[in-house]
Amino acid sequence: MLYVNEPSIVVGKHQNALSEINLDFVRENNIKVARRLSGGGTVFHDFGNLNFSFIQTAQDKGLINFSKFLHPIIEVLQSLGVDAVAGDKNDILLDGFKISGNAEHIFKQRVLHHGTLLFNSHLDRLQESIKVKLDRFKDRSVQSRRSKVANISEYLPKPLSMDGFRKTVFDYLLGTSGSIVPYRFSDEEFEKIHQLEKEKFSTWEWNFGYSPNYEFRNSITVEDKGFGVSMLIEKGRIRHVEFLLGEKELNIFTELQSALINLRHDPEDIKTCLLSLMKKENEVSILPEDIMKLLF
Repeated sequence: MLYVNEPSIVVGKHQNALSEINLDFVRENNIKVARRLSGGGTVFHDFGNLNFSFIQTAQDKGLINFSKFLHPIIEVLQSLGVDAVAGDKNDILLDGFKISGNAEHIFKQRVLHHGTLLFNSHLDRLQESIKVKLDRFKDRSVQSRRSKVANISEYLPKPLSMDGFRKTVFDYLLGTSGSIVPYRFSDEEFEKIHQLEKEKFSTWEWNFGYSPNYEFRNSITVEDKGFGVSMLIEKGRIRHVEFLLGEKELNIFTELQSALINLRHDPEDIKTCLLSLMKKENEVSILPEDIMKLLF
């Protein structure tokens, strides 16, 4: 399958979604966050990134075989005059820059291999979307390894549109394998796909709640006053909170400490809770937006 997604960040199955994204940038730019079935690191999708997937039945000894699926992709890139090579991290490199990240998922004797192809992506938005502060999170999740990236279009001998690139890849794969034939999903299959999306892949429980349990620590300074927090998060929900602060702020934070328990570690949920509490408090020397910075 060849497909293009709207701007989004896709995290690996075993990653902590919040620790992989620049939350403020992602929310301000309406960038979706999604979790995939396969492991590996976080990738950025937009309209300048072409994604490919291979799904195949294989024998046990041949299930994990990245080179098998990377080979035809590298071949088509080389046919375009691009000196692409396989990297040592299941990726594809061009002039030392990463142009493709790949991952696999195994179910019984079925293997799903998929990867990205940075053709003409907004690399500045990519970098900003995954700019994170890892010191706030403590967990056992799989951390992404940041790599230098480049666009394939910058290395082409002749200009090529995204549609032209997609068609070239499709035609090449179709013409080099006698076992590949075009296939279109039926209305019934699309209905099942959308149902699966609704019930699982678009839910907060999958995209954020599935993250491994983690400890969140943060501190901020507001008008020379220090505020700190330590939270334990299980299945995306806050199970324990401890604030470090001065006596004047004790009332609002005491109430907040109780109110946060079992809430999702989610900006919208916490903001709603916080604003409700602050309506009851007349003397608070810290703004709601500052408390939100503390909690995220």
